Amino acid sequence: MNRVRSISIGLIGLLLFSGCAIRPEGVSVKRSMTVERWQRIEAQFQENKEAATNNPETINLDQSPGVIAIGEVGPYRSFANPKTFRKTYDRYFKSMTDAGQTDQILSEQALLEIADGWTTVRVFNIPLVGGKTINALVKKGESENIRFSSSIGTILFSTRKDLVVAFTSVDQSYWMIGKVLCEDGKGFFACSKKYDRGVYDVYTGRELKSNYEIKPSGVLIDLTTYEKRSK
Repeated sequence: MNRVRSISIGLIGLLLFSGCAIRPEGVSVKRSMTVERWQRIEAQFQENKEAATNNPETINLDQSPGVIAIGEVGPYRSFANPKTFRKTYDRYFKSMTDAGQTDQILSEQALLEIADGWTTVRVFNIPLVGGKTINALVKKGESENIRFSSSIGTILFSTRKDLVVAFTSVDQSYWMIGKVLCEDGKGFFACSKKYDRGVYDVYTGRELKSNYEIKPSGVLIDLTTYEKRSK
């Protein structure tokens, strides 16, 4: 069995849903990654790939196992701020070490070469109650092309901006924003109706549970456009 290498679920900690407390801004991390927990995630990804092998709707089976996330971005945290970068990298390093993935840790220079900063992406939300987020890197040179929410707006009113798609896979130890699906502003509502916020299997486009199992009655998305599909 191919070893599923680090697929850190968010740059700041390898977390997606499990062990997080819901709050209006997003999630509060309450549980750290361990080697044992990582092994359970690893096994689930292998099971998903094996299931995808027998699925007629599977595409690109030769690519590495991975996850697709669709959601709205929050505030932008620039690595141009030394304190932001230091805090981000230190927490990332600790999470990867705790998960037993030290051979996959990016160096500080390598991280700065691929990203200008990071943001949160809200993949689930209940108005006035709270939501769940992932932390994703913003590609080098792409921060000007994404409309981020303000920190104050996000904290006080759970404000979010552009709808984006983000990716992570066994070949990388972070989430990375891929592209903007709907720009904040006029036409956003009509555009966003074509998509469903959530986390999906990279082979079949099927929605995943918080433990990465395929959700039987979940949403199905097109793996080219990322739009919702009829089941």
